[in-house]
Amino acid sequence: SCAPARSCGNVTILPGVTATVPLDGCVPAGAVGGLSIRSDSPLAVAVDQEGADSLSTVEGTDAADWGTRLVGAPSPDAARGWTSSTIVQSPPDAARPTRLRIAYLDRDGLTLDSVEQTLCPGGVLVFPRPPTDARPGRRSGSLSVSSLDGVPVAASTFLERAGPSGPEAESALLPLVRD
Repeated sequence: SCAPARSCGNVTILPGVTATVPLDGCVPAGAVGGLSIRSDSPLAVAVDQEGADSLSTVEGTDAADWGTRLVGAPSPDAARGWTSSTIVQSPPDAARPTRLRIAYLDRDGLTLDSVEQTLCPGGVLVFPRPPTDARPGRRSGSLSVSSLDGVPVAASTFLERAGPSGPEAESALLPLVRD
């Protein structure tokens, strides 16, 4: 079922001022989901993510490419310690849920695997990205995200690699683009 999004309240941030907005009073511990920030003026956003013994900072952007079919970047090399997941978001003002199909493609564009799931209005889903299929040598080369009900969505691939010794990590957020 689709629970409605809830507001954590309003914050006034004066021009040139930095503010930290704690979410622990609004979001239960261990919650998984998305964050939507609305502003009436230009705003730079950075979100810290904790988990899997690491801390990653992701910069927010309003440059999402909304569409009903999106394609994404090649998979990272798992042998070098990279992991990835695909994050799909519905617009905060979407009128209805949408059925999604995530397809993982090999380098020739053939489907290795696919999954379908319902995305709630204003919701976010995270899909771990498999690096290979059952046959040796067939690596995922790219992925596609399709909204089967015509509701535009935005999607990104989150890449992360733990440091060689300790809690340091590298990460990147790569937006998917319209096909």
